[in-house]
Amino acid sequence: MRKAEGFELTEIKAIISEGRQFYKKQELVKANQAVNKALSMLQALAKRSEYDEIIFSNSPFGIAYGSVYFGDDVSALIKELGATSFHINRRWYDIQPTKEQWEWDQLDNYIKQLDEDISGYLRMSAASHWATKVHGGFTKGSMPKKMNDYYQYIYNTVRRCKGKVKYFETDWEINLLGHWAGTKEQYIDCLKVFHKAVKDADPEAFVVMGGHAGDFNSKTGKPNNIEIINYVLKNAGDYFDYFDLHLYGQLYNIPHRIQWFKKCSKKLNLDKEIIVTEFGGPTPVTLKQYQVFLNKALRESGLKMRSQELRKQKGRLMKEAKEAFQKDPIFCAFTRNCPKEAEERRFRIQSRDMIQRHILILAEGVKKLYYWDLNSSKGRGKGQFSLIFGKLELTDSNFNKRPIFYIYQRMTSKLRDIKSIKRISHKDKNIYLYEIKKHNDKKIYVLWERRDVYYGEEQPPTLFKFNFGFNKAHITDVFGKEEVSSTINRILSLEITDTPVYIEQVNS
Repeated sequence: MRKAEGFELTEIKAIISEGRQFYKKQELVKANQAVNKALSMLQALAKRSEYDEIIFSNSPFGIAYGSVYFGDDVSALIKELGATSFHINRRWYDIQPTKEQWEWDQLDNYIKQLDEDISGYLRMSAASHWATKVHGGFTKGSMPKKMNDYYQYIYNTVRRCKGKVKYFETDWEINLLGHWAGTKEQYIDCLKVFHKAVKDADPEAFVVMGGHAGDFNSKTGKPNNIEIINYVLKNAGDYFDYFDLHLYGQLYNIPHRIQWFKKCSKKLNLDKEIIVTEFGGPTPVTLKQYQVFLNKALRESGLKMRSQELRKQKGRLMKEAKEAFQKDPIFCAFTRNCPKEAEERRFRIQSRDMIQRHILILAEGVKKLYYWDLNSSKGRGKGQFSLIFGKLELTDSNFNKRPIFYIYQRMTSKLRDIKSIKRISHKDKNIYLYEIKKHNDKKIYVLWERRDVYYGEEQPPTLFKFNFGFNKAHITDVFGKEEVSSTINRILSLEITDTPVYIEQVNS
């Protein structure tokens, strides 16, 4: 798979930089080794002119309900979206608020919605008021006081699902302090018990390791706080079947992020596929202007980027951040009551991002992915609004459909019968063209041009010509604008932008 963008080149630059440092220190052997390694990587990139074809046996499209599930029946919405699975989160204290008390109503309501058209997926956190050594609050799991209590929580929950849920995930985003209040050794101890409880309750079920938040260091091209993940992968490979990787943030380093973990797994002789249970965009960090904005806000707040100091001042900082966002012409779009023009632009960016992000993930071989999310607002307190996730949701707190609902629906109507996907090489690395084959033997192409996320729509269109092999094409953009265009000698000419288009053959 050719990689000529994102962090692949950053990795090579890092090796060259390392070689320069060796040269300055007169460590010429090491400097020469670094240069040779960089050259071999560049040569390998040049040779990779073809991309892999990824095969699907089932529909990959899923929806994450959101942070807190209240037992709502959303099956009609999931089916209307064209998704075939949705996952929910359960914390220990949701199911077992005390040692003697079990609350099953909300889980039972979820299970009732699962049928031949909708499959289930359950994410389970070891967050408890009474059963863990650390009371982690809203989502943070930690080491149980008694492992047998933890085993019973997992075992009874899996049994309660009656075989209708086949994927069970333990505490997620463990590289973030906000989600795991324990050590890496304790996480493995819990994972072992989690694995045994799941398999004892349902031998055909799969265990998913909570995995990584997907945040990478832009300079090194490596995951942030990777030590805990490396340790767990090296020491707990026998206790999970899949690895969960979340993919927010930058679009075009998604291939690198997925491949980094695949390579890591391969080095350890682990045959573990990746599942993505959270992704979406844009978030503020998606925009390249964000770091400049953040640095300015921090300077004005009088604080340095020190985690301890930031935690102490979290409330004040969040208030000041929202105020700064509201005043900024770009970032005001991520606030609740922003100007109409800013919101319309953000929606256009989100619509493009939704298709681009799905396609980039699918083309890297991920066969089960869940867009975040259907509804997060319902779980928030009065007046609370997330600058990061607040406008990603497909419905509002009352499950009224937001405009992005229909963008997702149009995407699945075009792609839901997907059998395979393959990126088609092009001399211009900014051209993203994918051939998608369906189980009915029909083909559909997805095409866009890479541009700046925010300012790209201001650029003039680019003329694109390609032999798609048919006489007439039906072209639909992500917003539903349609046209039929004839080809000349089967070569289609069209003007493209960063707005993805679906291209299909018109049967004569």
